[in-house]
Amino acid sequence: FFEYFAALAPVYDTDVSTFSVSGWNDNGMNKVVKDNTNLLRTDVFPGLGWMLNRRIWSELSTKWPLAFWDDWMREPEQSKGRSSIIPEVNRVYTFGDKGNSVDHSFWQNYLAPIRLNDQFVKFREQDLKYIQMPNYEKHLADQIRSAPKIGIEAIATSASDTRVVTYSNEPEFQRAARALGMANAQRVY
Repeated sequence: FFEYFAALAPVYDTDVSTFSVSGWNDNGMNKVVKDNTNLLRTDVFPGLGWMLNRRIWSELSTKWPLAFWDDWMREPEQSKGRSSIIPEVNRVYTFGDKGNSVDHSFWQNYLAPIRLNDQFVKFREQDLKYIQMPNYEKHLADQIRSAPKIGIEAIATSASDTRVVTYSNEPEFQRAARALGMANAQRVY
């Protein structure tokens, strides 16, 4: 946890396209994650185990809301097109289905299957330039270009670690999300 944030702090401070760094991956389910060393970027603020640098905090602190700050952080007016750096495999874990923000069914389907990292990774010894923009755009494009393209029906049988799942419309996206075990609600801000 601390190694992860210590390694990413200088990356974050030099990359103005980064909104936050989080130890949480909303889609970090056991059946879709593998690489404990891999980092990703997301346009959706993750909401758990995160850090803001001084630059972003200075920008947000004067207008910080009294409640529902996690939803507020997901609004485009806060992120301004910047993305968050997240791990492929989670470094933090939610405390469960207790409380009033998560119902038991959602917990069972989408949060209980989240994989928590179980191996120490020396992030400070890794070359993390690939996660900075514009390097990450090229890195992601190369992964997409080299991955096999599969339809929804092949999700369960594809042996590849990286796959591009093709779909044409909202119902197909919903089917693909269910097949992958991902939350399929689309939030619009």
